[in-house]
Amino acid sequence: MDESGKQIQETSTTVADLTLKETLCLNFTDGIRTQIHTIEYVRMEQQFPISASYKFGIPLITTTCICDCAGAEEYCKIDDYKYKNCTKSYVCYRTYHAHQSSSGCLMSSKSEVCCEVAIEPYGGRTYTAVKLTQPDTVIILRHRIYELVSNRWTEAASEEFEAVVNKGSAKMETIDKRQMEIKTTAGRVIREMLSGMYYFSNDNRVLMMGVRLNEPTESDIHKLGWLRKNGNSWLIRNGIIKITDSQHITIENCKGQRYLTRYNAEYFITYDERIIDLDLGYPVDEQNWIERAEILTDDRAIRIIHAEGTVIHVSVSSGTRPIVVRHASHLLTFNGTIRMDEQSNRFLNLTILGGKGTLIGYVHRSEDKSSTDWSFSIEIGTATRTKFTATIGGIPPGIISDRFVCLQPAGDANAEQCKWLK
Repeated sequence: MDESGKQIQETSTTVADLTLKETLCLNFTDGIRTQIHTIEYVRMEQQFPISASYKFGIPLITTTCICDCAGAEEYCKIDDYKYKNCTKSYVCYRTYHAHQSSSGCLMSSKSEVCCEVAIEPYGGRTYTAVKLTQPDTVIILRHRIYELVSNRWTEAASEEFEAVVNKGSAKMETIDKRQMEIKTTAGRVIREMLSGMYYFSNDNRVLMMGVRLNEPTESDIHKLGWLRKNGNSWLIRNGIIKITDSQHITIENCKGQRYLTRYNAEYFITYDERIIDLDLGYPVDEQNWIERAEILTDDRAIRIIHAEGTVIHVSVSSGTRPIVVRHASHLLTFNGTIRMDEQSNRFLNLTILGGKGTLIGYVHRSEDKSSTDWSFSIEIGTATRTKFTATIGGIPPGIISDRFVCLQPAGDANAEQCKWLK
């Protein structure tokens, strides 16, 4: 209460940096009861909206040709075969090739070849290609309240919050009677999946990457996804031209009907080939920084759960000043170097002396710390280590010169130490 008799509402603010899976513990005691509040950094995920999609199959091509020797009975009529459709399969084209080898024929005049090309999805399997746009970065926190009942701690409440941190500071109101308010901010995510084209099989719904994939408006027969599903039918955009132009015939013996057919196309198979011989990319979650990738049931978004996360800054405001209960982290000193391997991957090699617990690191461009390139964390353990070495991967490719690197024990920004590393 101030001099005029008005009630003054005091607010206490507690700030802390948390790494993935780390928990902040706050002890609130007001003389009547004691509560422990925990704020757990459960996970970090990125949600990619799907802006466009299409279904496709892996083309299985079956080719049947007739080589027509000059002067014999005419089988190949240009009006019947050149740029014509047929009915053998889901997609079927007729092709005509003049001026072919007369090998095996009685006359030396050039022969003609006419073919029927049947195309169907291999095994009847369908795939879905998705175009992903820029993601939202979401931090998931769990707030738990424990109360001391009959000398035993009992969980009184538990709730999860989702904070979209790429749009600025996220504010969360809790259900606690203390009117606690939690604000969260996070640094830039260093390792993240790029927006663009991905696909999955409709059988196992495993998100795949690492392959050239047609955009929704493309139909390039040198990229995956050129045999499209359209309702209950299949189509190749402008396929009658593309397949005819891509087909190449080599005649070994025209009269004996021995020939070799090739196609200037990719991502298809013939009856004498296996689908496992095609390079169809690899699962997104094979990358070690991804815990798992989820395709939402409505196919409107992709969720990427990070295995590494990024350091988040948590600010807790409340009407009562709590005691912060956390495991102690220490740092005596450190040194290190920035190195690059033969694949141009950059690593931060650190030697830490007198370290314990969790250390938070920041890579700055200058000593005024006005521009931060990267942040990371190091877990040393509960025992103090006289000497501890760590190799930190995933350094952004933009770091090509000396950097001002700072380390601090988690929860103790005043103990931060900084050095220029080369």
